[in-house]
Amino acid sequence: NRCRYSRSTAKRILETNLVDDVGLLRAYRRLCRAGDDPHVDDGGLAAVKLFKFWALSIISIAIVHPLARWMEWEVDENYSLQDFVQYDLSVVLLDLLFFFVVGRLHINSCRGIDSLFPWGIFTMLGSIIPSIEADFAFLRHSVSTYDVMCNWPIILFVYASTLLASAIAIVVALLHSHHRRNVLRSRIVEAVSLLCLFILPHAKSDSFHLHHWFGMWWLGMQSNAPEWWARAFQAFALGSYINGIAVWGRDPILGCQYAFYRSTDLSCGYMQCYEASKNDTGAGNETKSYTDFVVPDWRLCNAAELKTSQP
Repeated sequence: NRCRYSRSTAKRILETNLVDDVGLLRAYRRLCRAGDDPHVDDGGLAAVKLFKFWALSIISIAIVHPLARWMEWEVDENYSLQDFVQYDLSVVLLDLLFFFVVGRLHINSCRGIDSLFPWGIFTMLGSIIPSIEADFAFLRHSVSTYDVMCNWPIILFVYASTLLASAIAIVVALLHSHHRRNVLRSRIVEAVSLLCLFILPHAKSDSFHLHHWFGMWWLGMQSNAPEWWARAFQAFALGSYINGIAVWGRDPILGCQYAFYRSTDLSCGYMQCYEASKNDTGAGNETKSYTDFVVPDWRLCNAAELKTSQP
């Protein structure tokens, strides 16, 4: 079925896909089909939409990365595009695949990921606003237990409350949309499952740090109603995810605790200063034990022990 676009030139420009999904699928099938079999298991339009989504997201990361440094925004100066390809690309593709499926981006729609509205405009806004916000001193804090309990100024709590109120309004509108389309129960089950899979296992740790790439990824894929405002928020969340990856890299949400676990589990040589003892089990096998990782104590607002407890 071909999409029907508005007679208005402006609306047609905003809503038309940059690359037609059906045309791209036909070109792909002409290129790859072997023989005359009309039934091709190639994923159809869903596969076309996924590859467009992957391509545009990765290209956006490649654009925002140098842009942030040219604009002299707050960035990780040690994180390069080569680091992104070597360390983060594969897991970013998995993130985007999950976002694509849960976000219902595979559903046939005339407003694809490459349409200017809402995707182009709101993805662009999402990819730059988090960096612009860093120019405000009171926003230069993280969403971690220690920072929230010990370092957040009053004005940041007010700002966070405003964002929370806006989020609640979006959630209420989503619930109304899901109820109207008779999918409310399935969406609630889905949201609870995502909470149990991605938030709760980590939230109990004092090292839990809600990076904006993670928070907006988790929220954005659940804004999966068909209304334009839901897709607009989804696009903004995708842009914020792109900003987080391009500017800081895909840092783990457990921060140094995760890095410590991986390094000790692999017995990396640079962790020798943390070795507590070595046990020779024979046949050339040696096991190592390490001192425990110490996290900042938000209950006492004391992070000094990180410098004194660890060698």
